[in-house]
Amino acid sequence: MDAPEPNSYPVSGYSWVVVYKNQTDRGRGKLLYEVFSWLIGPQGQDNAKSVDYVPLPEKRARGAAATLRQMQR
Repeated sequence: MDAPEPNSYPVSGYSWVVVYKNQTDRGRGKLLYEVFSWLIGPQGQDNAKSVDYVPLPEKRARGAAATLRQMQR
């Protein structure tokens, strides 16, 4: 619900996901990588706007992508 004051800012926070760096199931690891890449990438971030989520700041999206690339797939 939006606050009644015109200069108010919504409360927000990040969602966190924990995955194993070394995936034992290569198919599942590939799928996880693809899903999370989409979520933090341009298409997923544009989709976030359409459901009233605030997109990740560019710096955070780049950091998430760099961390995700460390996952063995």
